[in-house]
Amino acid sequence: DLWQDPSFVLKAAETLGTALGRASDELRQDRSFVTSVVKRNGMALPFAAAHLRNDREVVLAAVQNRPEALRHASEELRGQRDFVLAAVERNGASLAYAPQQMRHDLEVVLAAVQNDGVALAYAAAQLQCNREVSLAAIARNASAAFAAAPELWQDREFVLEAVRRNSEVLLHTPDEMRADRAFMLEAVERNGDALRYAGDDFLEDEELVLTAIQSDGTALRYVGDVMRRDRQFVLAALGRNAMALPYLADELWRDRAFLLEVARLVCPNHRSQQTTTTTQQQQQNNKQITTNCDLEHAEVARLNPDALLQVDEDLVCPNHGTASNKQQTANNK
Repeated sequence: DLWQDPSFVLKAAETLGTALGRASDELRQDRSFVTSVVKRNGMALPFAAAHLRNDREVVLAAVQNRPEALRHASEELRGQRDFVLAAVERNGASLAYAPQQMRHDLEVVLAAVQNDGVALAYAAAQLQCNREVSLAAIARNASAAFAAAPELWQDREFVLEAVRRNSEVLLHTPDEMRADRAFMLEAVERNGDALRYAGDDFLEDEELVLTAIQSDGTALRYVGDVMRRDRQFVLAALGRNAMALPYLADELWRDRAFLLEVARLVCPNHRSQQTTTTTQQQQQNNKQITTNCDLEHAEVARLNPDALLQVDEDLVCPNHGTASNKQQTANNK
């Protein structure tokens, strides 16, 4: 009989949980076998033997696969706070199937939203008003913003903190805040990636863009081509944050004079040729400078291996040798 064959039942139940209900009693009562089944399809749990629906580890395995499996756990387990806490830690969405009193429990709800921010939608109303819970949910998933209490979105400081934790939440921010330059300036100062969700007018605002880049160098990629081709602006951006380097416009990599300016700006050894002291602190500083220099030049070489070869001999970084070995250095990088 196929329904006594563990391999057959396992494969069938993986597709349709009810298949476990047609298996032999021996298989349905086999803890190891049922655990294997519910790990693949948590919705097979209601068709397991009753004592296994009261087995903590079996049920948790099912919940991890499918959050709704929690409602098929025994009433005894569902009434245990530590069990529900363990369930939402494995699958935050299972909060939707937890007993009502658990949705009022701060620790349980916080654990749920830290696993899956959208679980905030299943929390009790007073916890949807809780700043700590809402911010934790938003940090995990920006879509949780829709479940946070409306009054929180009237709180400027709450919104700014939400943006700091997850820039995407700016999409859910009230229009009047997103249109407010002072608000946007502070938002990108806290999280430069928020520039990605700024309006077109703000993407042409040099002060705001530079503030974003200072916070997060990768923000340069969100700026329009005109600004990214503006040499003076790009140099100002690199002066704020050298991590903007990979996002230069392609044509700037072909501009030898500009590359020399970049070399002077981003390489610590190009910025200063002063004689170093021999103090222990200065030696540590030199070591850090060398590390930074290697990283920055390695990034240049990764993007454009020829860029290092275009630097004049008198500007070659000491870490990379003289003109005679620049090719070998670039290859090494």
